[in-house]
Amino acid sequence: MVTRQSVAHDVRSIEAIYAVTSGEMNWTQVGATLRARFDSHIGNMFLMPRHGPAPEMLDTSGMPTKAMADYAVQFHVDDPWLVASRALIGLNPNAMERVWLGSEMLPDAELAESRFYRDFGRSLGTHHGLFVAPQVGRAGRVHLSMLRSQWAPDFTDQDRRDFARLVPHIRRSLQLGGLLAEAGARLTRARATLDALTLPIIVVDAMMTATDVNRPAEVLIASEAGLEFVRLGPKSSADVRLSIRHKRTADIVLAFVQEVTAGVGSGGTARIPRGTGRKPLAILVMPLPLWLPRTASTPEQGTVKGSAMLLSRDLDRSEALSLSYVASIFSLTTAEAEVAIELCAGLTAEVVAARRGTSVTTVRSQVRAVLEKTAFKSLRELTHALAQFG
Repeated sequence: MVTRQSVAHDVRSIEAIYAVTSGEMNWTQVGATLRARFDSHIGNMFLMPRHGPAPEMLDTSGMPTKAMADYAVQFHVDDPWLVASRALIGLNPNAMERVWLGSEMLPDAELAESRFYRDFGRSLGTHHGLFVAPQVGRAGRVHLSMLRSQWAPDFTDQDRRDFARLVPHIRRSLQLGGLLAEAGARLTRARATLDALTLPIIVVDAMMTATDVNRPAEVLIASEAGLEFVRLGPKSSADVRLSIRHKRTADIVLAFVQEVTAGVGSGGTARIPRGTGRKPLAILVMPLPLWLPRTASTPEQGTVKGSAMLLSRDLDRSEALSLSYVASIFSLTTAEAEVAIELCAGLTAEVVAARRGTSVTTVRSQVRAVLEKTAFKSLRELTHALAQFG
């Protein structure tokens, strides 16, 4: 029976569980909350990876530091409840998705005679327990337990039901934490990739709000009168919008950006006029390629809908676009970049195939890969964009 009091306990416990995902709490603090909830003097929570013998201890609430280290290094191998859970999983992979009472998994007499209990568990007072070990994706299984001493009353079916209501939230919090960590790593790699490119690059949404800017772009904006970032609020955390002072060019770039972010166009090139005697600033608008990953679930190829990438070239200073740079911008292989440049120069597929000592079919396959990665509908569009940009 779910009472008003148990609902209040659930709310506090679930708030603590998801606070781990946001970084406001850690699993040890959650463990303390759960121990108080279930009148347990020890709680354990550890990830058992699919590959590798040693558990990753997330929480060992109430367990002395030395005992925690001994368990992680040695005693988890002899833990009869862990052995029993593995046996149950061997019979039915979903067996440990439900919450078990310790006495259901292992008779009290068998526990008392085990080496684990004699050498480790008795001194800690681990006798009665609640156990569950749900899958949490690629990380493996999370093993959760609430333990009481032999002098305390055993857990009840109501305890089991109360604990079971919390398990899906613990699993989801761990999954979200893993996704956020993976997303953070991908974003770090994306930023490193952006900063490694020497051309200024700005990632924007449909309203020209900048979502990512590499270091060369920051330098350009600071020194170029025709471009600026405008903060959309008084706080330092407010969004920043890219502003192009030359109105006609601004309108052209915005139109390209909105086509790209809506997924109905592949962008294009515009030029910002500058003072007398100076060449214009070239701006290439294109879909944001997925090799600059934005989220943990983003695939490795294609483009990101809702974002556009702006590349800028100072035609007063920049050298001609090199093969390696064209390859790096679009994540092309060297062969794909060479084929694209040769075809953009006006050579036919047959001539390119002959020069490269390969088949026309291979060249056409490489062209398809180039168009897929660059999001241009035809080589003519790509040729025009590179010509205007370079």
